[in-house]
Order: sequence, then C-alpha cells, then structure tokens
Amino acid sequence: MPIRAMVSLALAVFCVAATASLDGAMPTPGTAALLAVPCLLLALPDRLLPVTVAGAVAGPLLFYGLGLMSIFAATPTVVAVFLAARAGRTLLAPAAAVLVPGVYLVAPALDGPLWIAAWLAAGWCAGYALRQRDRLLAGERLRAEAAERQGAERERLRIARELHDSLTHGISVISVQAGVAQHLPERAPQALAVIRAAASDALRELRATVEVLRRVDDGSDPAAPGPGLRDLARLVTASEAAGLTVTVHREPLALTPELDRAAYRIAQESLANAARHAPGASVTVHIGVKESRLVLRVHSGPGTRPGAGGGAGTGIAGMRERAALLGGELTAGPERGGFTVHALLPMERGTP
Repeated sequence: MPIRAMVSLALAVFCVAATASLDGAMPTPGTAALLAVPCLLLALPDRLLPVTVAGAVAGPLLFYGLGLMSIFAATPTVVAVFLAARAGRTLLAPAAAVLVPGVYLVAPALDGPLWIAAWLAAGWCAGYALRQRDRLLAGERLRAEAAERQGAERERLRIARELHDSLTHGISVISVQAGVAQHLPERAPQALAVIRAAASDALRELRATVEVLRRVDDGSDPAAPGPGLRDLARLVTASEAAGLTVTVHREPLALTPELDRAAYRIAQESLANAARHAPGASVTVHIGVKESRLVLRVHSGPGTRPGAGGGAGTGIAGMRERAALLGGELTAGPERGGFTVHALLPMERGTP
C-alpha cells in the first residue's frame, strides 16, 4: 500500500478514536463516516486535489451542522490545505478557508472556531515551506548536473588536447624523416631510426593517457605526473633529429604539474609546427619569468627547404586554450622572416 494511503487510513482511525475518547462513547456509523471519509480522500493523487479539498471541507461542515462536537473533525481540512500548498495549487489552499465562516453559519454555538483558522494557516505555511525547499533542492540538483556535464566536457577537451599535442609532434617527426628517407636514400637508415624513436615516444604518451582513463573508470585518483619541462631535453633531441636546430634558454623554475605540463605542451606544439612548416630552421626556446608570469617564447627562423603548406589545423587554437585555462594569454604569428609563439602564464597559479 502506498505510504500516502497508509497515512490517510491511520489518520481516519485516529480521528474516529480520538472523537470517541472525548465523550467516552463510540460514534455512530454515520458520525464515524463523516470523520473517516474526508481523511480517506487524502489518499487521492494530486491531480484530484479539488475532490480532496471539497471532501475535507464538506465533511466537517456536515459534522458540525448536525450539532456534533469534536476538535478533530477539521484535521483532514488542515492536511488538505498542506497538500494543496505543497503542490502549488494556490487557489485550492485559500478555498479551504471557507470552512471557518461555514462553521459560524452551521454551528453558531460552537465555541472558538477561530482555532480552525489558525490550524489552516499553519498547514498552508508548512506546505509552502516544503514546496520552496523542494524547488531549492531541485535547482541545486540541476546546477550540480550542469557542473558535472561541464566538468566532463572540460576533461574531454583536456584529453583531446593531450592526445593532439603528444601525437602531432611524433607524427610530424615521422613525416619529415619519411620524406628524408624517400628523397635521400643514403640517409634512410638514420631516418628510420628517428622514425622508430618518435613512434615509441608517441606510443608511450598514448599509453600514459589511456592509463589515466583507466584509473578514472576504476574510481582511482587519475592525478599522475604527466610530461613537463623536465622532458624538454628529449623533446629537443627529437626535434633536432627531425632537422631543426634548437637552442634553449631556460631559467630554473619550480612549477606545479598543471603549469609545467601546459608549458611543455606549448613548446612541443611549437616545435612540431616548426618541423612541419619550416624544415631545417633554427629554433630558439626561451623560458623565464617576467612580472610574476611564466614567459615561454619559441621563435623559428625560415626553413632551409619547403615545408608543408598552411592548413586549418587546431594546434595554435589548442595552445591558446591551454593558456586561457590558466588565466594567461598566447600570441602566434610571423616575425623576422620566421614564426613566433609567445605565451604568458600567471605564476600565482603555477608556483607551489
């Protein structure tokens, strides 16, 4: 049996028993029906609230109109007002208040019927308060679900950027070295060795990303040290193997993993773009601090041989998104016959 029906039945039994205790005699079947039926109507669903309220008002009016006396006769009316207020039926709740003047008309001798008005007001306030609480909780649930969706979307974009940045560099190196092996057969063994190393690095980073996803699925802590500026030497080696000449000017810095990883990914994408679009270029990487901000500047000169044509890739857009997520900014464009990527990342969010 639904809880609401059980409560209605219990309330009917209570009203009949409590009324019987007032004069020490059991009510007649007709009197018991006038007390019980309005209580049983409370079990009706909310869409039938007009029937519930009408029965809860008519029952007590008939009871008092027959000259019967019981303070419990108006109990179902109070509960009906509570249900109407909680359901947001703003017209039904006040409509039940006609019980008060009705009692004055049918039972003018009844002593102090204003207590009925007080209980009706209490029932309405309780129902209204619970409705407001339910609305607040529903709003909180919606906000929590929206925040969860946004968090999942941000995580999806972060993983997409990680995969893009890690794989793009390796594939760029492989592409350049494959071109070397094709056009310069005498350098094919060296080019194949570089291709193998680049493929191994790309696979290693791909496995690391997949391992993070597995830890998320297992409910474990996905936080793990990812690639950072400590790996810059290996990145430079791979870039030089792809034909670039890389010079690094770096100040010793202590960075949080988030800022460290972002700086590494920006440098990685910049070097990959240089290898793709300006093969054989000289590249200068500068990493330092200026006005409490991490400065990362990657300038590549003109290439010594034709590179890939300009495309509509997402590399620069991804770097800008990384910088923006940390509250920083990134510019990229032609400079002195080459190309420069300049990132400024706040150290306040990046220092331990």
